Amino acid sequence: IQLVGYGPASQLSNAIANGFDTISAAGASIKKWDPALGTGAWVPVASTNALFETGQAYMVFIRGSRAKTLFNQTPDTTVLRERGTLNVGDTTVAIGTAGGQFVAVANPYPSTINFSLLDKTNLAPYFYFYDPRLQNIGGYQTVDIFGNITPGGGSYGAVSNITSSYIQSSQGFFVRTTSAAGTIGFKETAKVDGSSMTSRVTLANPGMLRTTLFKLQNGNYDLSDGVLHIFDSSYSKSINDMDAVKMNNLGENLGIKLADKTLAVESRPFLLATDTIFYNLGQMKIASYKFSFTTSNLLQNGLQAFLEDRYLNNSTAISLTGTTDVDFTISNVAGSYAADRFRMVFRQLAPLPVTFIDVKAALQNKSVKINWVVANQLNIKEYKVERSVNGVDFQHIGTTVSTANTLQTSYDFFDDNPVIGTNFYRIRSIENDGSGKLSKVVKVAIQNAAPQFVISPNPVGENREIHLKVNELPAGDYTGNLYDYAGKKIESKKWHHEAGEAEIVWKVSSSLPNGNYNLCISNKEMKICESVLIK
Repeated sequence: IQLVGYGPASQLSNAIANGFDTISAAGASIKKWDPALGTGAWVPVASTNALFETGQAYMVFIRGSRAKTLFNQTPDTTVLRERGTLNVGDTTVAIGTAGGQFVAVANPYPSTINFSLLDKTNLAPYFYFYDPRLQNIGGYQTVDIFGNITPGGGSYGAVSNITSSYIQSSQGFFVRTTSAAGTIGFKETAKVDGSSMTSRVTLANPGMLRTTLFKLQNGNYDLSDGVLHIFDSSYSKSINDMDAVKMNNLGENLGIKLADKTLAVESRPFLLATDTIFYNLGQMKIASYKFSFTTSNLLQNGLQAFLEDRYLNNSTAISLTGTTDVDFTISNVAGSYAADRFRMVFRQLAPLPVTFIDVKAALQNKSVKINWVVANQLNIKEYKVERSVNGVDFQHIGTTVSTANTLQTSYDFFDDNPVIGTNFYRIRSIENDGSGKLSKVVKVAIQNAAPQFVISPNPVGENREIHLKVNELPAGDYTGNLYDYAGKKIESKKWHHEAGEAEIVWKVSSSLPNGNYNLCISNKEMKICESVLIK
């Protein structure tokens, strides 16, 4: 390839002596990164006669073979070759001279390595690499701890897996120091052949918001840049090492503005209705653009996102369950290309009432398991489980405290003392303000448990005498209640039982209308019911 040195034409002979083919005041074709210049900068290499520095990354502009001496010539195919001794064994490379620096590093091995397996001190858990297929002149990709590439696309597509953290043979990449200068330990054990045996830090169900910037060119929207938000309760709102500071592209830039930093990836707690995300635009052109917002695991009851445009003074609702595209244009007006033109705000709209999706009850051994599933659970304090023996008169038998605000949750409650006969159950939700809502009623019949009683005769005749033949009732005081089928208690009778078998005669009122009734016998420990027909 043709190597171009930096400097005036008068220094051509000196450039040739240092291994260059020609010289240009416009810039060198081979550069290395100086982290101490402001936020870092590419600077010309003084000579190509020296060996590559181990761990040092270089940027090379390739137009083709050495026959291509002008920038506007059509490129041709060429082959890059390396000469010298291969790097083997473990080696440690010093990174930067202070905290907060971007430093360009090179994979020293003729093998792919896994970034997560390298020994790192004072380095953020991200790395960056230059992708020549982003924008027209290339741009920076950011790789986070999940293997997400931001903005994605370009040479790599929208990938998110363990191989995203692989660095190819001799590939250059950037890292960022945290509190002080750092080190990277390149190890033979970090080499990979396409698979990984490492355990990575993962979150169970993180929320994600990916914001991608596209530019309309020749009728197509081309990827320009993008940022990523990751949400989990383990993250902090303040800037720390879990946030990836933005590396600015030569073309358009989209960042996340937080305090005095511009980020490519922000890790933060789950969203609240009071949260705002501030976007930062840079080096925009007079053109048409598009934002694409892709979300996952962000849906919360009543929470809505809006993209606010300070220049047009409008807002657009952003879906928290998929992808939303928003078109905008940049003109030659200051407010149009202002860095802080866009922000995303979150608001709590009127919440939907809690919904009982399903309620079930089933006998398990000697207990009844009641299960209920709710949706739109927001501001719910607790759930009260209520039981009835006639389907109308319900009594509270237990309370279950609600979990945190979630879209859908399942609960279980065990009634360890169901009555003999039919048990009716319902759930009452109690909100923080004391209001409530009832579920549907479900029932479980417990038929074969002793003790039992028999009504004889049944139907009851004109004399209105009910004969209760009880079997194996324990000694104690009992109450008999007669209910109509609407659940209203009609008559009661009390007696003392001496245990064993007995017959109790109960003469009900002659004015009692003919029809079907429920007769229940109960004491402090039990309750049994049977149907009776009075003619």
